[in-house]
Amino acid sequence: MKNSFKILIIKGVPIQLHWTFLLLIIWVLAMQVIGREPLNTAILTIGELLAVFVCVLFHELGHTVAARHYNIPISKIQLLPIGGLTYFSKQPATPRQEIAVAIAGPLVNIFIALAMIPLLPPGTSFWKVGVIFSSLHSGNFWHFLYNINLALAIINLLPALPLDGGKVTRGVLGLFFSSYTAFQNTLIITKIFSWLMAGAGLLTGNLLFIFYGCFLLFASSIEKDNYVISYLLKDENVGDVICHDYKTLDVHISRQELLNAICSNNDRYYVLTDKDNIVGILDRETILFSLLNSRETVALKDMILPDIVPVQAGNKLTDIWNQLPSKPDVYIPVTSTNQQVIGVISRDNIISNILQHAITAHKKPLAFGCIIPLLLSLMTS
Repeated sequence: MKNSFKILIIKGVPIQLHWTFLLLIIWVLAMQVIGREPLNTAILTIGELLAVFVCVLFHELGHTVAARHYNIPISKIQLLPIGGLTYFSKQPATPRQEIAVAIAGPLVNIFIALAMIPLLPPGTSFWKVGVIFSSLHSGNFWHFLYNINLALAIINLLPALPLDGGKVTRGVLGLFFSSYTAFQNTLIITKIFSWLMAGAGLLTGNLLFIFYGCFLLFASSIEKDNYVISYLLKDENVGDVICHDYKTLDVHISRQELLNAICSNNDRYYVLTDKDNIVGILDRETILFSLLNSRETVALKDMILPDIVPVQAGNKLTDIWNQLPSKPDVYIPVTSTNQQVIGVISRDNIISNILQHAITAHKKPLAFGCIIPLLLSLMTS
């Protein structure tokens, strides 16, 4: 089952909705029914939920516009109940770019909030953080939009990774220190802030503070892993880690030839080709299932794994890392300039190569003792 499904495309950027967002809507509707709320209240609640969804989308589009200004490609935007994620095909090249791209999202929310001011009821209190968070559901839809957008801006500007404020902090520190020092200091700030938030939640009994503090601690550990990977990949090209040990299947292969090819080796994946041109990647289990359940000619084109995009040998590994399948052993084809398959790569073989380089080179400034456990954990995840 796919985690997300595409709902629209804006300027070539796929917008995906995570399935848990639908679960949230069903839960909200169920609470309305259980509470025997009037129909107009239920409609208003769903309307507010969808309004938050739109505001989060605009927030992510703010990042997209800023990134495209610096020629940073965007692979997709994913919307979840806890917020949105913009997937960059490559990261900002300079601290100034990182600051601009990170702050663009919260600025969009601030602009939306400012646009709501003429529509607010008379006597509305402005710029009081306590009032904003305590009266999100103010009974007035425009007031709700004002409050929720300011709340989104304030939360996202907190100086903790992976929030926008943490990235701005890292970018500002990057103007004065090395990339590694800036990241390490931002990570320290994130951990201090997270522990303070979780501690405040424990002292006040605020479960939201406890949850958010723990979430930031967990998310910052992922950011640390991603930084280690990006640091180790920064000087490597796809051609440096290419694997030539793979099997191909022709799209016109007969059923018997296919069965013989599958049974003659233990390869998990195969490259499907048509007259030496890449068609896609096939999973052994899918092929066997189709052979066992159908006596007709097997249509291999209908079995190719989705979202597998070939890369070229000259591409930087940092640019294609996020395009790789999440399963570490699934590989993607590497093609020449004339689209001929010359090899494959996967997360497994990339990390194996990094591990070999780390053993021989003892790359700095990262501690060798930290690199090995990380890489081993990534290989077995």
